Amino acid sequence: MILWGLAGDIENGRVVTAAAQAGTTALRKVFDDLGYKYIYIYNTIGKPSPLDKIRSFAAAASAAKSLEKTKIGMMGFRDMKLYNTLYEGLSLKRVIGAEVDFFETLEMLRISENVAETEVQHVLDGIRRDWDFVEAADEAFLKKGISYYLALRKIVIENKYDAISLKDVDGMKKLLSFPPAMVFMLLSDEMNICTIPENDAMGAVTQLIVKHITGQCAAYLEFYEFFEDSVLMGVPDYVPAEVVEGKVKVTPAAFGNISGGLLNVSAMKTGRLTMLRLSNTAGQYTMHMCTGQGKLRAWEEAGWKFPAPQLPSLEVFLDKPINEFAQAISGQHYIIAYGDHTRALIDFCYLKGIKVL
Repeated sequence: MILWGLAGDIENGRVVTAAAQAGTTALRKVFDDLGYKYIYIYNTIGKPSPLDKIRSFAAAASAAKSLEKTKIGMMGFRDMKLYNTLYEGLSLKRVIGAEVDFFETLEMLRISENVAETEVQHVLDGIRRDWDFVEAADEAFLKKGISYYLALRKIVIENKYDAISLKDVDGMKKLLSFPPAMVFMLLSDEMNICTIPENDAMGAVTQLIVKHITGQCAAYLEFYEFFEDSVLMGVPDYVPAEVVEGKVKVTPAAFGNISGGLLNVSAMKTGRLTMLRLSNTAGQYTMHMCTGQGKLRAWEEAGWKFPAPQLPSLEVFLDKPINEFAQAISGQHYIIAYGDHTRALIDFCYLKGIKVL
């Protein structure tokens, strides 16, 4: 609820008031004692109403409600045996309302084997039109990726998933010899759902929170380097088209022992942003967030065959000391939203009983 005290006026040099603040101040502690989740605001004579606070709280309350019925599809489990991507199902359902639903890689594979050629060709025509290929990609590889996407699309629709993650390194790369970057791109851009690699359940939940509050796609970025006043954030595979400056740019690429792959090498949008991640310890949920300014910087990741690609990335100049931020980091993946959304996020965390760092 919003407990909102309206103001009076000044007439002929005298304050004229209907004593609205008497009513709101009488209710404020009562709301506390009753355990209500609310925001207390008041107008001041001659000043505009605090509409920014109202909008932020309304966005947070709307997200808190809409997240109660969200589902995350998880193909496989615990990629690379990572601990920080795990989740605790009961507390997640109780606090956020989201549910994680698992399905097998084999299910996707079997559906992909029966995808109609006409459907594959339709998507292929679309990516040839919408993506800028730096170098020509093998058509058979593209068609295989599209068949995987269409299989996952069917699973997403049937199960009503709002987000999805795939077993990536120990899954699609290891078992199918297929880096899933293009599959993630199609899922994100064609279906407008949140996507994140490596069975990152908590990253996916963070994405849903960001999306429901801001309406943005909630792209993930990974830590690569720390500098004195900035962090280098990038991805080894893909970003959604929404965060790309101009047209999506892709190129065939090889990394390590995997000879085939399609890599997103688009330049990301720069500017003001909020980066954050949700975590939990023994049922206590914590949201770590910080604002900063994202800028482009030339770099490369060791291991790519020459010439190394310029991966989608941002050097983020944080508004807090880097070491202070680093000591609270809760995972390798952080979610970004362009603009400063800390007020609405803090309101959301208040509504859900989440500790804010």
